[in-house]
Amino acid sequence: MATVMFILGLCGAGKTWLADRIVASAKFDEGFLNDPTQHAALIAALRSGQDCVVVEIAYCQEAVRQQIVQELAAAIPGVTIKWLCIENDLFRANKNCHERTNKGDAAGHVAINRRVSPVYTYPEGAVTLRMWTKES
Repeated sequence: MATVMFILGLCGAGKTWLADRIVASAKFDEGFLNDPTQHAALIAALRSGQDCVVVEIAYCQEAVRQQIVQELAAAIPGVTIKWLCIENDLFRANKNCHERTNKGDAAGHVAINRRVSPVYTYPEGAVTLRMWTKES
């Protein structure tokens, strides 16, 4: 049975960087939540036995996570879901947003972090990683 790894974290936490280093047949990045085409592609990949990675900040919130868990369980009984969470450190994430050079709109990402951080919870059984910064 194929496995899907969800990577959770604030903007600037390093989710995409981490996803790029995980071996998986199919990868889905931010924007996954509201894209039915990507959901269908994930389900098709998992049904064909491919391991997948999904990066989506919205899944930091429990109620939103439960929707994807229910969707996948209904589509693929017995699917293995794993959670990899980067710590909820608003200060460090915002610092990274301002310092990174590969993405724009630092202020927009900081605003997203301010909304998400208070509702960011770790799913049961999740692996939690410390957030990287230039100083760590």
